[in-house]
Amino acid sequence: MRIQTFAKLTPLQWISFFHAIRFIVYIQIMRHFKSLAKLPPQSMKQKYAKTADLKKLKTINWCLKSIQKHWKPEPSCLVICLTGSHLLNYYKQEFDIHIGIAKDPGLHAHAWLEAYGYAIWGENDNRSFTPITLL
Repeated sequence: MRIQTFAKLTPLQWISFFHAIRFIVYIQIMRHFKSLAKLPPQSMKQKYAKTADLKKLKTINWCLKSIQKHWKPEPSCLVICLTGSHLLNYYKQEFDIHIGIAKDPGLHAHAWLEAYGYAIWGENDNRSFTPITLL
């Protein structure tokens, strides 16, 4: 990300980007030590907003795309979904993590994130993946 672009971020984008980077670093460290079981629980029940805050959802989408584009090595779709779920949980927005397998021959898996019916990250393009679980 260019410094000029980074300097123009809104406070909401700064906070979201900081939380996303912090969480993805945490995930990468835990993956290195093979202890993903120690991730903070994302499924703790809390009071979620009854309606979607589109500004926050767009900011989270921007954060996830920026991380995917600039983080090296590129994080997997599941890591990006976990990071997005952390941000959505932080902003008290309901979300679903979908995991699916490819309909075509071969073994391909994909994770995508939805909130209030909106695809936040990793859309299931052309419905080419059959959902096998919902987190």
